[in-house]
Amino acid sequence: MIQVKESSAKTLFPNGLAWNRRSITANKNRWEVVVEEEVIEEFKTKTAEYTIDEHFLKNYTKDLIAFRKLRDLAVRVKWEILRGVGFVHLSGLNRPDISDAELRLFYLILGLEMGELSERYGRLYDVKDRGLDHTKQSIPVSQTKASTSFHTDSTAANSFPDIIGLLCIRPAKEGGESLLVSALEVHERMRSECPELLEALYKDFVRDYTGSFI
Repeated sequence: MIQVKESSAKTLFPNGLAWNRRSITANKNRWEVVVEEEVIEEFKTKTAEYTIDEHFLKNYTKDLIAFRKLRDLAVRVKWEILRGVGFVHLSGLNRPDISDAELRLFYLILGLEMGELSERYGRLYDVKDRGLDHTKQSIPVSQTKASTSFHTDSTAANSFPDIIGLLCIRPAKEGGESLLVSALEVHERMRSECPELLEALYKDFVRDYTGSFI
């Protein structure tokens, strides 16, 4: 997982952010993005001289290597997330000539090109079952095998990332699916069909919170 804070982001509600399953499927070309071969070739060429290990990933800075095509990809992805439909699915990187370390670096660079990375859990945080129980310990659900309902990531008191990214390195045999919903679509549907409930939603309410207040 990676979290990005875009300091210049504005709160906008373009029509594209309000969608349902039918409309978002019809606009699949907006959010289904295949990484082009020229982007991968640039990445492979410019990183060939480096040893990509944990130390390199931990200390990599945006200015170390200049990418043009990868930066253009980041601009496209960022616009679609913040100004378009609200999410993007990237594919095309699951190939034998790209190692796990290179995949992590590509993902890291993409995030850095979109904004400032959150270091709350570390710049690259592995979402995997650690055999823990979030109902008995103050830990994120992402460290367990439990499923969750619709939610926004990083609801810490002082952490509000603009972009959340997930990188799949080794797909599980089963499980691990993600579902998305347009909160704006739900909001607008409530406003037209049950405004009394929407009014209640804007009042103060008690939130069930798990985690630390940092």
